Amino acid sequence: MVAGTFLVVGLGEEDFASLSPKLTQKYEELFHQPETFMRLGRQMLVLPVPDGNGKSKAPGGARTMRRYSCRGGGINAGGS
Repeated sequence: MVAGTFLVVGLGEEDFASLSPKLTQKYEELFHQPETFMRLGRQMLVLPVPDGNGKSKAPGGARTMRRYSCRGGGINAGGS
């Protein structure tokens, strides 16, 4: 889970480095659509946050809700 402002960078020999174009595209697609987190009992629901007109900003339409459960000391991905 990532919350707030953050920076995604590569790791070079001794310092941070630029991401490859492929990784830049991957993380742009992954983090383009803001999400909100809701706790429901022992589960965490992840929902896309629409823009002001109620539409998804993500390319290709809205992302589906994701559900995670906390069992046995770990977080397990569930279905939508």
